[in-house]
Amino acid sequence: MGGGVRTVLRKLFQYIQFPSRPQGFRRLAFFPAGGHRDGVNIARVCAALELHHRILRPGRGVCFWKAPRTLAELVWAGFARKESLGWWRKQGGELVDVPAHRFAERSDRDRQLRWDDVPGGLIVRGLIEPNDGKPLLKIVTRASTDEELRHFGHPRMPLIEPPLFSAEIPADDPVQDSAQAELF
Repeated sequence: MGGGVRTVLRKLFQYIQFPSRPQGFRRLAFFPAGGHRDGVNIARVCAALELHHRILRPGRGVCFWKAPRTLAELVWAGFARKESLGWWRKQGGELVDVPAHRFAERSDRDRQLRWDDVPGGLIVRGLIEPNDGKPLLKIVTRASTDEELRHFGHPRMPLIEPPLFSAEIPADDPVQDSAQAELF
């Protein structure tokens, strides 16, 4: 078969077909394959969040506060740089509060995840990308400080700041307010 199944799975993970688009496919998300050219290795993504002892990674549903007392869930589909928030907002992006107990970045030096706590009362900043009516969640990042770069070994950090809506940690049973459950 010559890797046929791997090829099909790789394309399935990298592309989603939208019938309304005559060109056929629109690239939504790509996650590095960790050196393996034929597959997507979600275990090798560069970031993770932890909520209620559950590890949340790109490609999975993540809950967030989009208004006071309004909890929702969308697929975490990448990152948005803080330096580009103006552009994202012009495209219809909305800032949201992503509750988490901890976050991790993968070190560029040894490829290990380096974890740190999200201080109480603060959240991870998220952004809802409208994506032509099929919204996706992006985690907002900022440049690492020199100290963070030494500790985490990664040039970008999630933006941790006071909430716009709520810093409340939701119940252990996440709300299913979205039509999307998981991208992968």
